[in-house]
Amino acid sequence: MTKMDDLGLSDEMMAALSDDSVAIAYEPTRRHFSPLRIEKGLPPVDLYEKIKQFGSTGDSCILEYCPWTGGRLVEYLGDEWMETAFQLAEDTKFDWGEYRRDPDSILNWLPSCMHSDAWWRNMGLPITYPKPPDPTQTERLTSEGLKIVLDSRYHTPTVQSPDIPPAVIYEDFSQHEPLGPPAEEIEYPQDPEAPGLSRWNAEPPHRCADTDMVWWSYKTMYAYLPHTREFGIRILDIHRPVDHQPIRIKPVRYCPWCGERLPPGLRGEWARRVSALGLAVPLDLNPITPPPDLPADLASDAWWRNAGL
Repeated sequence: MTKMDDLGLSDEMMAALSDDSVAIAYEPTRRHFSPLRIEKGLPPVDLYEKIKQFGSTGDSCILEYCPWTGGRLVEYLGDEWMETAFQLAEDTKFDWGEYRRDPDSILNWLPSCMHSDAWWRNMGLPITYPKPPDPTQTERLTSEGLKIVLDSRYHTPTVQSPDIPPAVIYEDFSQHEPLGPPAEEIEYPQDPEAPGLSRWNAEPPHRCADTDMVWWSYKTMYAYLPHTREFGIRILDIHRPVDHQPIRIKPVRYCPWCGERLPPGLRGEWARRVSALGLAVPLDLNPITPPPDLPADLASDAWWRNAGL
């Protein structure tokens, strides 16, 4: 089992990492954490196998803060890993022509220590944490309503438009063939609207530079539920492709990318209001086709915004 007890992780973070149904993973090779990034048609267990083989989560949305405590997570070693790998390649006369033909060939060629935390532990690289961002680097709105984000990692301002992806099956999913087996060979109920690859067309009460990128990526298993005002890591059946799974989450309290405290979830109050109408409280909502008997305001964020919560 990969050593993590010296990385300063909270009990909730350790519990999430130990639960395969929570779509979060630790990549020991480059020493970082991220939500899983899952291709359509493939069950999450396939990605876990890739992590075991190559130490890679396949996602660039690296978590910088603990989602449950807001504390800084250990410093990423991507640059150091790359420098070490390329130095090994130079020392052993690795065939770069083969690399250009097949970039994954370098992963298959590298010694086993480079597919785990052994390389940086053997080199004695210390466990360090990134410096906190400059407190003067904050988000603000322009007079035109555009958000100025001063990115704490690169110290360069970017302008963000407040547009949100629509609640539809993403273009990447609808226009490309799935990587998994043909639909007729998959032994689970098919949902033609693929709720697992959809988002709600709703303005989250928290946004930052990195979460805006996440909202536009159907592959990244981090979600916002507007009807309960919850952010969280997706919960999945690891043996079924994510395409047709409901959007369930393990709620988080802090933004994993900027560390800001998130607004409290409203699942209890939402359930109370649904029950007061004599309706069964649904465990999940499909962003494309919510239950027909559920009032429209309770199938969105309208109910709590209108109540001023």
